[in-house]
Formats: sequence, C-alpha cells, structure tokens
Amino acid sequence: MQTLFRRALLLFAALSLVSAFFSAAANAAAHEETTSRSFTAPKETRFLLENLAGEIVIERSAGDTLELAARTVAEAGSEKEAASLARSVKLDIDESGRQIAVRTMYPLDDHEIYIYRPEGAGRFSHHTRYHDRKILVTSEERRGGVHVHTDFVLKVPDGARVKVENVAGRIEAADLNADLFLGTGAGAVDVSGVTGKLLLDTGSAPVSVREHRGDVMADTGSGSVLIEDLAGNASADTGSGSVSLRRVEGDVHADTGSGSVKIEEVTAGRIHADTGSGSVSLREATGSLHADTGSGSVQAEDFFAGESVEVDTGSGSVALEGNLAEVRRLRIDTGSGSVRIRTAQLPSLHLETSAGSGRVEVDLPALSGVRSGRRYFEGDVGDGDGEAVIDTGSGSISLRMQ
Repeated sequence: MQTLFRRALLLFAALSLVSAFFSAAANAAAHEETTSRSFTAPKETRFLLENLAGEIVIERSAGDTLELAARTVAEAGSEKEAASLARSVKLDIDESGRQIAVRTMYPLDDHEIYIYRPEGAGRFSHHTRYHDRKILVTSEERRGGVHVHTDFVLKVPDGARVKVENVAGRIEAADLNADLFLGTGAGAVDVSGVTGKLLLDTGSAPVSVREHRGDVMADTGSGSVLIEDLAGNASADTGSGSVSLRRVEGDVHADTGSGSVKIEEVTAGRIHADTGSGSVSLREATGSLHADTGSGSVQAEDFFAGESVEVDTGSGSVALEGNLAEVRRLRIDTGSGSVRIRTAQLPSLHLETSAGSGRVEVDLPALSGVRSGRRYFEGDVGDGDGEAVIDTGSGSISLRMQ
C-alpha cells in the first residue's frame, strides 16, 4: 500500500511539473524587433540571405531598388528577457560590387538550441552548422533551448539573382522576374508567377510551383512536389513523397524513393519517371518515355508517344493507351505484371515478345514474318523499321489497335 502511495505521489508530482511547464510556456512574454533596409540593385545583382529560423517572403519591387524588412520575434519568461533575446539577433550586411549579402547573426556563443515551428514542416529536429557552429533547430521543447526567429520580406527588382539559405522556415515567392535558389532544412517552399531559373531544396516539407516560366529543379528529402502551369523543363526529386506535374511544356524528370508520380497534360521531348515504390501515371502526355518502378504499375492514357518508350517494373503492370505511331524503340520489362498496349495508329517495328508465365496476344494489322506460340511472338509490324522487345517474368501480354 505504501509503495502504491509513493507511486501516486510521484505521478502527481510529475503531472504538476508538466502542467507548470506548459503553463509557463503559455504565459511566456514575447518581444519583437523590426528593421528595414533599401539597396540600389541594378540588373543581375546577386543577393544572398542567410537565416537560422523564420519565414521568408519574396516579392517584386518597383524600379531597381531591393528592399528588405526583418522582424525578429523572441519569447522568454519575462518581457525583459524576451527583449534582450530579440535584440541579440543582428544583421550582418556586406555590399560588394553587384553582390549584396545579408547574414542573420544569432547569439551562438550563448545558445546552441533554437526552438521554432515552421508552417508545413511537422515535427523535426535539424542538426547543422551555422556560421561554423554546431546548432540544433527543433520544433520540440528542449532544455536550454530558446524561442527566437527572424521573418523576412524581400522585394527584389527584375533581373536579380536571389539565393536564400534558411535552416528552418517556410519560403514563399510570387510574381517575380528573377533567378531564385531557395533552400530550407525544414519548411515548405511555395513559388507562383515567377519568370526565371528556379532551384528549390528542402529537407522536409512539400514544394509547389505554379505558373512559372523557366526551368525548375525541385528537391525535397521528405515531402511532395507539385509543379503545374510551367513553360520550361522540370526536374522533381523527393526521397519520400509524391510528384505531380501538370500542364508542362518542356522535358520532365520525376524521381521519388517512395511515392507515386502523376504526369498530366505534358508536352515534352523526353519524359522520365522513376519510383522505388509507387505507381507512375500519365494522362494526355506527349514525348518519349522512360519509366522505372521497383514496385508499382505504369499507366498512360491519351499518350502520344515519341520515338522511344522504355518501361521497367520490378513488380507491377504496364498499360499504354494512345498513339504509338512515332515509336521506333520500344522496351518493356516486368518482373511480375501484365503488359497491355492499345494504339490508335500502327507503328513500324520488329516485335519480339516473351511471357515467362502468361499468354501473348498480338492482334494488329499489317503483320509479316510471324513466328508465334502461347507465350511468345516475333514478327514485323508495318515495315518493321524500329525495334520492340516486351518481356514479362509473370504476366500476360496484349497488343491491339485502339
């Protein structure tokens, strides 16, 4: 009984400490410090912003002026402590020729742990080096951690080259004519209405690009990638998350370690889609196709194929429907999965098919030199100008006119 009583007391004490902790956090004093600067920035000026934590918004400025507004927010146990913490954050500004560098200096000598919860990032703990110091930025409460971050609004002129390196925090850019490199360790990246080269990198959070003119490269360690209404080439890479490309005029490259790839209304010379685990789907796409899935199906509807179509699935079916008249090189291989092809017009190919386990059905006009059996087919389609090889380890094969 005494042991149970002691356990109850210990539990009550622990709950009291937790309650006091959250009560103190809820009643923490906050303080803000703001500053702004303007720079003359002729065309092709390079601008660098380094920040440890905070949200960054990039907008278009009038004329050749680059404008910067910073807001540092700190929370502590008292107003005095919060004000002291906020004022300890400084901006180091270096202007050299056509380059402007702004580095946000945090009190790294006094604090190594910074607590920040960026929108769209979820829970995270990010160990990194910032200005040659080992630090931790985390969304979770840690002993010795401080609550301080700096938000920025940048207004940049046409033709600028902007590089943002943010350890943690959301980045947003809209309605610009500028080349952008935007990187954040944890936080979403959202870009819309921009003209220029675009390079996006986030460790953990989604990336979205809309109404863009220019080439796009987007990379996220964990998070989805969405690119739509693009006039330019697109490259999207995520370690874990889906990739969606819609209404793109340009070559596309989509790669995900785990997640689906969706490509819709794309006009390209080349379409490349690779997923370790997940499906690949195309709708109203035009171009040569290279698709590879470790585990997942590949499906294309209203597909106007280019000269080359190569599809490989370790485990998953392949279904292509559309117009394959331009194809001169066709390679389809599934370890386990069926192959189904429907074409509106006849290609000119020498066709070889083999099914380790499953039926082979080729029902096309203008066939010649045919050799066939239950699980294989060889012959010329049309004039037999190109090469087509279809192989399934386990699964049926079917080719017909649409």
